[in-house]
Amino acid sequence: MDSINHRVLGLLSNVLFFPKWQAPTRPATRKNRSPIDGLGTLLVVAAFSLTLRLWAQSRPRNFDFDSWLLVSENVLNLANPYETGRWPYGPFLLPLLGFMRALAQEPDAFRIALTLFLFFVDVGISLIFLVRGHLKAACLFLVLPTTIAISGQHQQFDSVAVLLALLAASAANQSKALTFRKLNLYDVYALVALTASLASKHVFLLLPIWFAFKQEGLRRRLVYLIGPYAAFAVLMLPFALWSPSAVQEHVLFYRSYGNAPLYAKLNSLNLLPLSDVNNLIFVLFGIIVLLLGLFFRQVDFFSMTLAYGATTLLFSSAVADQYFVIGTPSAAYFLNFGYLLWLLFSGIYFFGNPVFFDVPLFRDLYGYLGGDNWLNAYSDLAILLGGGWVIMAVWMAYKVEPIPKTRGGR
Repeated sequence: MDSINHRVLGLLSNVLFFPKWQAPTRPATRKNRSPIDGLGTLLVVAAFSLTLRLWAQSRPRNFDFDSWLLVSENVLNLANPYETGRWPYGPFLLPLLGFMRALAQEPDAFRIALTLFLFFVDVGISLIFLVRGHLKAACLFLVLPTTIAISGQHQQFDSVAVLLALLAASAANQSKALTFRKLNLYDVYALVALTASLASKHVFLLLPIWFAFKQEGLRRRLVYLIGPYAAFAVLMLPFALWSPSAVQEHVLFYRSYGNAPLYAKLNSLNLLPLSDVNNLIFVLFGIIVLLLGLFFRQVDFFSMTLAYGATTLLFSSAVADQYFVIGTPSAAYFLNFGYLLWLLFSGIYFFGNPVFFDVPLFRDLYGYLGGDNWLNAYSDLAILLGGGWVIMAVWMAYKVEPIPKTRGGR
């Protein structure tokens, strides 16, 4: 009986948690191996993924790309880009956007330039995974339909914020390893990367608070709590003085689609009794994310940052296609049964979209996802994401390991 129970428990663990996926490809004790073992494999996968991204950018362009055309023209003409109403983000990427437009003035060339830039950003994220010994996650991230669609066709910059946040987390881990309470150079790297992430896209808006939760000593907590926001304010100040109303309307009080997929789904199932699903959801979202930061402070900064991305996407009061990239690195790195389903159906959602991709096999399945309605699809996908998020949280709390096989009924 004990043997049967052991096998059942082992099967359940492997099916839900994928513990062997969580284990690094490169054992930490093998010092004679290169920290970039698997680089050749990753480069082959990256070349294949670049082909897919170039194919994706050939699909019909959308509102976002038209916005980048307008904003880049303002940058080159030394006009305030915030007055276009098409740039609700920080100023970090504006010089780069103008530089790429100067090199590639024609829209088609500019679109290819954006695709190449975002490809290298995605490769940067995969390289971080590789250095940490997770080759499978690094390769998976590059070939997922979600990352291909957002970097290639949508050409949104959320992955830039993700990359910078992961660099900040890596630096914060290095600082933590020094076991010093005093601020050190790695803290400076972490704070600069956090600021750059906020100033590219503020999808990691509450991450500095999560980092502050994990610090030792009041001084360190205050620096991480105040530093990135103060630096971001300084970066925004010239544009705010240039055109106060534009920055106020399009940045400070900008609100994305108030669709709240998870809350809408729970409301439709009578599990969240709200007469207006958008009423106070934004405040509730912030409270939930802040409280969960206290839970995830038990893990290292890198795992915390990945968990933040999935947490933000899951509980967000507003979701658009590009926001999927915020949670995708977490799903690829902490792959489990729930995340696998979410990635599969997200791929159907993006590649089956009849407007942009319309890939035949995916298109046939697209109609079954959310009743061929993108808002309903978001809600259905939120449930799958929630399943993966719960499994990830349990794994982080208990560090589920592969259960060894038993012999001879023992």
